[in-house]
Amino acid sequence: MRILKKMPMNDPADRACRVCGKVTNLSFEHVPPKGVGNTGRVEMLGIEEWLRREEEGAAVKPTISQKGSGAYSLCRECNTRAGEFYVPEFQKLHGTGLQALSELDLEGLDTQPTAGYVEMNIKGVRPARLAKQIVTMLLAISPGGFAEANPELAEYVRVPEMVGLPERFRLYLALYAGPNVRYNGGSVAMRLKDDGSFATIPLWELAYPPFSYMLTIDESEPPVEAGNITNFTSAGLDDIGEVTMTLEVGFGHTALPVDFRTKATFEVERTKGEAFAAATGIETGQGTL
Repeated sequence: MRILKKMPMNDPADRACRVCGKVTNLSFEHVPPKGVGNTGRVEMLGIEEWLRREEEGAAVKPTISQKGSGAYSLCRECNTRAGEFYVPEFQKLHGTGLQALSELDLEGLDTQPTAGYVEMNIKGVRPARLAKQIVTMLLAISPGGFAEANPELAEYVRVPEMVGLPERFRLYLALYAGPNVRYNGGSVAMRLKDDGSFATIPLWELAYPPFSYMLTIDESEPPVEAGNITNFTSAGLDDIGEVTMTLEVGFGHTALPVDFRTKATFEVERTKGEAFAAATGIETGQGTL
């Protein structure tokens, strides 16, 4: 498996647990958890290295992990808490997503301009535990200092019984077919608006089949048109019910955050971008203008 990551881990604050802030020997946090199959060999590339290899054909040596993807970013206590309270519910969601992907003609969808949307209905789900695991994973792949700057997020997962997040935080979900896995420990995504201007979206994303998990802070536009699951954070830890969600179906052919374009669309836009660059001398990158 190839991991495309954007999570700088060279700040002194990286020695602190991303949830409780304790400076201690950090344990390896599997992202996503081992219980969903994240245990095998992975190749990890930073976004700059990935772009060099894809655009320039450069020989780039990836970082190899033999025990799955993740980071030394949580203390043992916070790691154990997530495993006990949140991971079992996450495993159910993961299985439901895999089933949904298996029912789609992904090869055919990848040849279309857009992959469309699916409606998912999940019964017997504990939404709060899902939301807390998603936030835990995004904290785990973020650089040191992020949790300190956003203490509400850290407290939300540190205290299992805590309900709710401030309005400035939004969570999103999309059905994600890969083939690449994306780690984005913080960036600004650009989205073209109807008036021709661009919206800037502070974004954190883990795109790992069968889902892309997204967090925005103070967004001006949503990163996707469907899949807002922020209301999950309003549930109590043991609240259980039925959830119906309409989710975008996306692919991961680039390292760009929330880039869910099908291969067909990516190739068309790359050809246009190369033609534009040849005519103007302006590099466009990744087939987008």
